[in-house]
Amino acid sequence: NIEAGKENAFSGWQSKLRSEISHAPGFLSVEILCPSPDKKTFWVINQSFVAKKDLALWMDSEAYQSLLQDLVEQKMVAGAEAIFQE
Repeated sequence: NIEAGKENAFSGWQSKLRSEISHAPGFLSVEILCPSPDKKTFWVINQSFVAKKDLALWMDSEAYQSLLQDLVEQKMVAGAEAIFQE
């Protein structure tokens, strides 16, 4: 979940994601779903590509890795450090 007080930063991150992913080969769409009001669900980001290889290229790209790093460095997402550790 998004850390309290980081909502504006996460909104900016979403805009950056939409901009970066739109240039990825085979990109079809991105949909960002917010949690339910009862906070029993999490943010979900659905990324659609023409083929698995296109998704793999995106996930290996410098742009994608930079976006993930932003989440960790700016401490926007609770527990992101553990999720994205290699």
